[in-house]
Amino acid sequence: MILAIVALIVAIVWNYAETAIKNKQEKAKQEQEQQVVQSQPEEIINLTNLKIEDFKQLFDEEYALANSKAIEAVPNNRLCGIEVNIASSLEPATVNSRYIYTTSSEARDNWVFTIQQSSQAYIRASIPKEDYAGNLTQIDTQKWQTSYLAALQAAEKAGGLQWRETNLSNFNGMRLTLKTDSAKKKPVWEVVYLGNFDVANFIITLDAETGKALGT
Repeated sequence: MILAIVALIVAIVWNYAETAIKNKQEKAKQEQEQQVVQSQPEEIINLTNLKIEDFKQLFDEEYALANSKAIEAVPNNRLCGIEVNIASSLEPATVNSRYIYTTSSEARDNWVFTIQQSSQAYIRASIPKEDYAGNLTQIDTQKWQTSYLAALQAAEKAGGLQWRETNLSNFNGMRLTLKTDSAKKKPVWEVVYLGNFDVANFIITLDAETGKALGT
């Protein structure tokens, strides 16, 4: 009887010890896995790494809306520029675009269509050229094949990313402007990386047809 009791006690103690060891090993494994996850840098998703094709429909619809409203206002209106402003987070929700139109019969004003990308809320206004954008040349839309998103990502590869990484505390957003280059007689994207107080600290020009960098 005594031997049976001793054997039972030994079995209970052994089972308890074995369970405790397994629990300890499992806890250590979980802690190790958690440390690995925490040590991995969190991937930031923004306009610099989103797929361009995912935004094509949005861009096409936005441009079509701007065109329809411009022609509705003034039948002879023609696109002469686009300005895209993006906050420092570079998130799609922070994008505001201005489509600028002009006509040979209007010497004083540009017609401007401003739209917020996330909500698609927009406003329309005639603005004196001397107050905003100036005298712009009509854009040859056949040679405009690169969206602002493609231009932004091309600018990142052409020195913009390096500038941002070395000026994180100074980076204050981006401004991309589509316009006709008077010398090259073709549309270009001027990509501006803004520093604090909206000082332009890095500027690069891209061919709006091919997306290739033309210079900084």
